[in-house]
Amino acid sequence: MKRFMKTGFFALTLSIALTMPAFADAAVSSTNLDGISIIPAKDSGADAGTIYYADGAEESIDDDYTALFLNGSLIKNSDLVISNDRALVPVRLIAEYFGADVEWNGDESKIVITENGNTINLYMDENVIDINGSVSYMDAAPAIINDTAYVPIRFVSEALGAEVEYSDGADLSGAYIIPRIPQVMISRYDEDVSALSKDECIEIVREKLIEAYENKYGEFEPLSELPEDFVWNDEEGLREAITNLEITRENDRYYVMPAVFEFWADKYTGEVYTFYNGLAMTINEFVPLSDGALSFAG
Repeated sequence: MKRFMKTGFFALTLSIALTMPAFADAAVSSTNLDGISIIPAKDSGADAGTIYYADGAEESIDDDYTALFLNGSLIKNSDLVISNDRALVPVRLIAEYFGADVEWNGDESKIVITENGNTINLYMDENVIDINGSVSYMDAAPAIINDTAYVPIRFVSEALGAEVEYSDGADLSGAYIIPRIPQVMISRYDEDVSALSKDECIEIVREKLIEAYENKYGEFEPLSELPEDFVWNDEEGLREAITNLEITRENDRYYVMPAVFEFWADKYTGEVYTFYNGLAMTINEFVPLSDGALSFAG
């Protein structure tokens, strides 16, 4: 997968926060995608679109909106903006998630980021970055936006061991989480945590689909190929899709498998989600024995 920091078109930035709690849990937590619904601005029929979060919160988004995902979670009110072909976001979002401390040295107009024994020094209005005494130059200088200090993430993320990728939401040849919306994906997972394999995730999704199928239709019998004169019906179509389940794309957090809907397997928790790409893009945890588990829209 092509890393965002290598594209040359965008560089995320981070702002100052004074005290940050550590993120030291070795286990990977669930993401916040269950129950999220997104209507992009261009599809809303109004001046703005809307993100509906599972906790009842709503966020208005316009055509300039760029989503920020941290380890697969959509960050609410991330304040991410695009300025001069650079993506900018407050540092507290990264620091809180990855356990970094950020301080402001007013005497030297300097931002100091520390984490795991590493020290990153950045200076306002200068393109210099000092990482543990090693100096290099960034393609953008720290700046003040809405009374908040921002710095280029490309260099900071490398220093913190995070990977950064970008998708414009239209070119789907690379990594992305959701289509139709520009997005920045930042990821860093504890080195003690291993991702599930592709085969393991395929079997997790297949077992859940078989459970849902048998709850609705009765005993599941594999169907390797549909007949040439097949007229679509959910029961037989699902038998074939379940039998031949495969991963068609992936990003840092999810393996994606189509079976009428897209089914997403979380690489780190084994949780399974459905993604429906309608007027509203909706993401929900797949519960095989729930009412309507296999009721597909369209």
